[in-house]
Amino acid sequence: MLHLPVKTRNKNKKAKHLLQEEVIPAVVYGPKNPPKSLSVGYKSFYNTYKEAGETTLIALDIDKGDSKENKEGEEVTQEVLSQANNVVLIREVQVHPVSGKFMHIDFYQLPLDKEIELSIPVESSGEAPAVKELGGILVQNLHEVNIKALPTNLIHEITVDLSGLKEMGNSILVKDLIIPSNIEILADMEQTVFTVEQPREEEEEPVVETTEGEAIESIKTEGEEEREAREKEEQAKSEE
Repeated sequence: MLHLPVKTRNKNKKAKHLLQEEVIPAVVYGPKNPPKSLSVGYKSFYNTYKEAGETTLIALDIDKGDSKENKEGEEVTQEVLSQANNVVLIREVQVHPVSGKFMHIDFYQLPLDKEIELSIPVESSGEAPAVKELGGILVQNLHEVNIKALPTNLIHEITVDLSGLKEMGNSILVKDLIIPSNIEILADMEQTVFTVEQPREEEEEPVVETTEGEAIESIKTEGEEEREAREKEEQAKSEE
């Protein structure tokens, strides 16, 4: 399980001052606990968020300093859970619209004995033979899949092997996804996740050929228009 060192936030310090010091204001809350204001180092959160996203349990080590190291491969056992200050999901991350930097974090302390519904990212692995050998175009129709599971059974993402896409038109459906048996998929099983399509042919604009006679006629027409314009101008002057 990933561990993230955080501190109880000094409420006398404004959020903008924390951000200037590379510290992100945060809050942790849950159905059984009142909200608690926290602060977390920018670099520590960045590294943890990159690994966990919003679908992996993490342990908040509140006011324990940086002594606890991240243990990505640590098994999520009841012993591990009991030793953690708070086991949470990253519920929401507010990002600055211009700089893209993190501005605020919501941690959700959820009951570990109740199933939760959320969306799991879908990622591809390898290269489809129909793309590599036949020049097809890989299209991903589904980027997330809704699932239901106990928090301790959540997975970070669903990885899809593309090696089975050997012909144009081959597809991978939701029912083809390989996930642990303790996770229930809530999406339509017949929905397409990946497919290989024929490359689109660019339509050529029709070329209009002009014969020599048509070109001469066009020149004559333009000359006649100029002559008529001059005649009208001279006639208008004579009438004045």
